[in-house]
Amino acid sequence: MDLEIGMGITDRNYRTNNLVSQGRNISIIGYTGGSQALSSKERTALQWAVANYNRLSGVSISFTLTFGTDYQNKDMVVYRGSGGGAGGSAGFPSGGLPNKYVQIYGLNNYDTNVIEHVITHEIGHSVGFRHTDWETRQSCGQNSNEGTAGVGAIAIPGTSSGYNPNSIMVACFSCGENGEFDNDDIIGLQYMY
Repeated sequence: MDLEIGMGITDRNYRTNNLVSQGRNISIIGYTGGSQALSSKERTALQWAVANYNRLSGVSISFTLTFGTDYQNKDMVVYRGSGGGAGGSAGFPSGGLPNKYVQIYGLNNYDTNVIEHVITHEIGHSVGFRHTDWETRQSCGQNSNEGTAGVGAIAIPGTSSGYNPNSIMVACFSCGENGEFDNDDIIGLQYMY
């Protein structure tokens, strides 16, 4: 799923059919080699994003972060890609494992909190979150339906069904993001894990 700049409107939180195995410690590496190396600001944002997940109570998954180039044995690698515009891209979990590759691009001119938001969002996809506005992409100023994308879009009980511009999982982001989970995101993670 791509994350693009937008206005920030949401419906509720959704998850995919597949999730990461309960209780798993997910090893993440921030890539530091060559043209795909994260900048210093992006490395800081990745540290903040991982801290977002690790500080949650009532969630059985956790994350261990390192930096370097030896990513083959890691569960997830966060790296700088060459996508157009600004944002990120990640897949969804499969076989009890998170999506391995998290790409971010065009973010170095943004505040560290905005980069933290994008990375937290993409890690969210990697562990099973869908966009909160997958049916409309309202946060992008569009009216298009992503569909279930072959991975499902299951509503998470207890999350808001009304307007909530603060979810980390809206399809598009603004330059004013704070990079933090809102209450619905936390409820969603606690429900999934």
